[in-house]
Amino acid sequence: MAAKFRAKHSDVDGSLKKTALQALGLWCLGFVWGLVVFMVPALADIPAIRYVSKFPAVSFVLLPLYAALIYLFSRNTPETPSHFGAVFFMVNFLLDVLVYVFVFRSQDYFAYGSIWLSYALMFAMPRLAAGKTTRR
Repeated sequence: MAAKFRAKHSDVDGSLKKTALQALGLWCLGFVWGLVVFMVPALADIPAIRYVSKFPAVSFVLLPLYAALIYLFSRNTPETPSHFGAVFFMVNFLLDVLVYVFVFRSQDYFAYGSIWLSYALMFAMPRLAAGKTTRR
């Protein structure tokens, strides 16, 4: 009995670690794309869209990519959609706060809708993927 509990518990720990690493990879992808945008003057000079996106060249590329990747990642996880979304949200939100608010001192980072839409995708896409896999 104890061996079954340990085996099941280690599977959950492994899937949480895998999900956290996927979330970290997604955040790094966004960070690297942001760096690329800032290095290309034509992309960096695209004006902000008030209340929507401070850097449209970053957010309008990343949002569809995030939706697709989160959907694909969540299809092959034993976690519930809400747990998967919560792990993705926590990793990305904490890294955003640490890097953008504390390191870069960006006081208006969370004032734009595109960042909140990306967080919403972290909860919505796993639910969508779970619905598609159970209907088959």
